[in-house]
Amino acid sequence: MLSLNINMKKNLKSAESNGLRKRAEDALQEKTEGLQDLSIRDARSLIHELQVHQIELEMQNEELRRVQKELEESRYRYSDLYDFAPVGYFSFDKNGLIIEVNLTGAKKLGIERTFLINKPFSLFILSGSKDVFYLHLRQVLSTGIRQTCELKLVDKKGVQFDVQLESLSVRKGNIIHCRTAISDITERKIFEELFHENESLISTNKTRSEFLLIMSHELRTPLTSIIGFSIILQDKTHGELNEEQRFFVDTILKSSKHLLDLINNFLDLAKIEAGKQEMVLEEIYVQDVINEIFEIIRENAKEHNIILKKEFNQEMLSIQADRRSLRQILFNLLSNAIKFSKKEGGIITISTKKENGVVKISVADTGIGMQEEDLPRLFQKFEQLDSGISRKYEGTGLGLAITKQLIEMLGGKIRVESNYGHGSNFIVLLPIGGKK
Repeated sequence: MLSLNINMKKNLKSAESNGLRKRAEDALQEKTEGLQDLSIRDARSLIHELQVHQIELEMQNEELRRVQKELEESRYRYSDLYDFAPVGYFSFDKNGLIIEVNLTGAKKLGIERTFLINKPFSLFILSGSKDVFYLHLRQVLSTGIRQTCELKLVDKKGVQFDVQLESLSVRKGNIIHCRTAISDITERKIFEELFHENESLISTNKTRSEFLLIMSHELRTPLTSIIGFSIILQDKTHGELNEEQRFFVDTILKSSKHLLDLINNFLDLAKIEAGKQEMVLEEIYVQDVINEIFEIIRENAKEHNIILKKEFNQEMLSIQADRRSLRQILFNLLSNAIKFSKKEGGIITISTKKENGVVKISVADTGIGMQEEDLPRLFQKFEQLDSGISRKYEGTGLGLAITKQLIEMLGGKIRVESNYGHGSNFIVLLPIGGKK
């Protein structure tokens, strides 16, 4: 029975094939009947035309195949450019659902692309930015105009980052989608915040410096009068003073001088930070300036039982520097050494030496010294070291900070070596030819 059915099917197919062949032969016969009357010449011409037409068809087919190949290659290139672009590409429907996303966008969110399709984009937006996104989406779809906005997103791991959205509306039939390029702007936002913070700090420092500059001038004028009149009273040019009066005058004079030193430090700091510290470079012999400062501090050193020593290089060392700044540097270092001397007194030695294009000035003392952990804070403004007995000494902590800034303005450097309880050595290096 099965064999019978198979034979019947074969017979039916054979009959159908014979029928098609008969119809094709009849159609060819009809077309060739008109060719019987053609001459040999006409037949050859017709054959030639047919051959030319066949070649043209083959060339057209070849061109079509070439164009087809280029289209496929272009499609692959577009696919690579889309998926691996440096920015994330998203397409959203009117409700903010993700309908398309490239690999870069999916990687930025830390989720496989297939799991993002038809998911609300709002899942990855921080709460404070969600309203911004939906407003952006409405504006894009309603106006058809390119729109931009900035959002804060969070990836699968909870890492927050800033992005910029740039969107256009795209119509597919009767449906409008929002096509969006998303760029990570986290580094830019950080830079903008650091920049604004720096601008604010610069403005605050400038205002503070200008205020200190004005106030220092205003305070120094009456204070100079107080000191002057105190000296007159102390010299007894207008009559004798009893013991209690002498104590009062001495206290007024001592306190006034201390206050004047503080004001001068504030004034110097304000000038430096406001950029009003003028530097006039000239040839200066270092030993001459040291001798001048020794004469100024000699009496103060004597009161503290301090012996001042000088160890100069045999040659006269000269540098290009600002005389006033160099005087203040040396005065601050020597005054600091006297201030932090031991109760029984000690020795302060200042030495000069030329080496490798710089003049090396060392101010070594046998005072109280400093602990190693305190050294990094030594040149900070308004900083006094809390360790040991240093808190017993007056001051604002500006002297060494100003000294360091003046040295750096001259193109030099300063460092310190200290042994707690045995003294310190401040080493200043200044370029011979001045700041480059």
